[in-house]
Amino acid sequence: MADLADPEAYFRDYEKDEVEHRKKNVWHTTGKVIDIISFNYTRTIEALLGKTPVQSSGYEVKAPIHVHGYYDSRMIMGVNDVLQIDNEELRKNTYITDALVKSKNNHAYGISHTNRCSQLIKEAQLLCTYGLSFGETDIMWWQKICKEIKERNDLLVLVHWYVKDLPDYSNSGHKLQYLMNQTTDKLLSLGGIAENERSKYSNRIYVAINSPKFNFKIEDDFD
Repeated sequence: MADLADPEAYFRDYEKDEVEHRKKNVWHTTGKVIDIISFNYTRTIEALLGKTPVQSSGYEVKAPIHVHGYYDSRMIMGVNDVLQIDNEELRKNTYITDALVKSKNNHAYGISHTNRCSQLIKEAQLLCTYGLSFGETDIMWWQKICKEIKERNDLLVLVHWYVKDLPDYSNSGHKLQYLMNQTTDKLLSLGGIAENERSKYSNRIYVAINSPKFNFKIEDDFD
């Protein structure tokens, strides 16, 4: 639960200091409300949390919202918008677009997840991402995040990024920083921020590469 309550724990010292400064001097919150938007099709997060909401003296974890449904129930797979459908005739077919465009599919199910999650992003003071690749089929979400970055100086974004076969950069901090900068640039680019403007907003996006966040061992019981 600590990984949810203190998401800045795996970042560098000066980034943790900045989060702490904002907690005390900018956000002025008396307790943490943790909302989870899951892009995963499984119920893994529910299995880990148990019964929700989870409440303690310092925070409350709300029930996760599965914006793309589950592998066995209203699973939504497709594209971000009709322009990502190559066939022009299929773009005009509402049966096809309702099935393939993710936001339209949510609407077809009668689910208001798109609006609910958009509001959570709009109200957040600290946004954390984990296990996301910032793909183009979910570009609407990266645009929503970047819109808030542009419009609100109080917002910070913490990105946990995974790099396969990461070399040992313990003596090459500049190389690790380069990977972090690339990740930040990818988010800002997909979010619609022009290249000549990205430097104005990149200092509020913090990236941790291959952090041990959520690392734990599951003991299988075969009895």
